[in-house]
Amino acid sequence: MRYGSWRWVVAATVAFGVLSGCGRDAAEAPTSPEVEPAVVERPSLKGLCVVGNEVRTFIPCGSKKVYWIQADQESLDTFQTAIAEYTDEPFEPFFAEIDGRLSDETGDGFAADYDGQVFVEGVVQVAPASELDCDG
Repeated sequence: MRYGSWRWVVAATVAFGVLSGCGRDAAEAPTSPEVEPAVVERPSLKGLCVVGNEVRTFIPCGSKKVYWIQADQESLDTFQTAIAEYTDEPFEPFFAEIDGRLSDETGDGFAADYDGQVFVEGVVQVAPASELDCDG
């Protein structure tokens, strides 16, 4: 064999070895273990609500801050039911556990007069204020 031919055989052998490794099935290729995405559950908010004419406030358990309630009509209807069932006087507080988030941003209108806003995404439960249990 001539010197030039020998180089060609070596180059072809190396190329064949490299190319044969590229053709593996995906099942043969090393894989990393599947990682489940982390599910972060936000704890519900518990506190006292007062809902009435031009008033929609929420005071979280253990806080002195008063938040304006921003809620959809379904949540507001649930609050109205709580008022009818659990209060005797206008603007009497009732206990509520809600799914939502607190924001220190004040809003426009009535919301501007409060420490922030609570954005209600759902009502977990309502009860008379005497059954307020912020520890459970």
